[in-house]
Amino acid sequence: MGASPLPALLALLGAMFFGISGLAAQQGLRHGDARHGSLISIGTTALFYWLLLPYSLHEAHWTAATLLRFLAVFGAIGLLSPSVSLLLSFEGNRRLGPTVSGTIASTAPLFGAGSAVLVLGERLTPGVGLGTLGIVAGVMVLSWRRAGRRDAPLWAALFPLGAAIVRGGGHMVTKLAFEVAVAPFTAALVTYNVSFVAVALANRFGSARRPRIGLAAELRAILHSGRRWFLLTGVLNGLALLCQFVALSRGQVVVVSPIVSTYPLFTFAFSLLFRLERLGLRIALGVLLVVLGVVAVSTH
Repeated sequence: MGASPLPALLALLGAMFFGISGLAAQQGLRHGDARHGSLISIGTTALFYWLLLPYSLHEAHWTAATLLRFLAVFGAIGLLSPSVSLLLSFEGNRRLGPTVSGTIASTAPLFGAGSAVLVLGERLTPGVGLGTLGIVAGVMVLSWRRAGRRDAPLWAALFPLGAAIVRGGGHMVTKLAFEVAVAPFTAALVTYNVSFVAVALANRFGSARRPRIGLAAELRAILHSGRRWFLLTGVLNGLALLCQFVALSRGQVVVVSPIVSTYPLFTFAFSLLFRLERLGLRIALGVLLVVLGVVAVSTH
């Protein structure tokens, strides 16, 4: 009997939400800086999950010991992703430019699949292996731009490489953590709330002091400015992570991780729809590679 297509479909849906959130974030960055934008986005996602709390409490048979272990594991995951991976990505973009940084970061599926094979003992079939390489190659092609920085030191590549390792390896750790309890909603709640605290502390102690204007006034300022795009980014990221976690709870990392990483395909698709990008040979080649890769991985 063949494997269920549901994890692959959920991973693809998660990739779509991640891809659209990238466009919303781009709009937000026209009106605010990345550090403050990440705080608004992650805070919105954390609030989104609190609204799902009534459902979360009923998805597993909790004991005190199980709940404590679950909170500890996904709290640790939340410290790494998205907070640390996001900061590494921002630093990579700053030092290397989006072209080189995005190309290096697109290797995340290799770390996800590799760690799943080594740690979880998942089987990497030829179809999944070739499909993963096709997805990585396609995302690299889609991420490439002619403009870029060429004066950055070689060690600066460690920032986007670190982001790729955290993202790819995080899929394996998440799958491993679901052995404690299969509770994707609660996992998302814990992960993003810990990430929000981490990013809030980084904003407070790692940037210039901002005048205190009160939470209500700050919210009004966000809603009446272009920074409201970060609110949409947070909701979309919340939906995306839920799809990813449910997919990982039901399927293999070697299938879910590469498909989730196809989110640039959806970013470009919606960019073309709203005429923010032009369809050229490079984009057509990247899309073809990603589509063929997804077909190979999902039909393993």
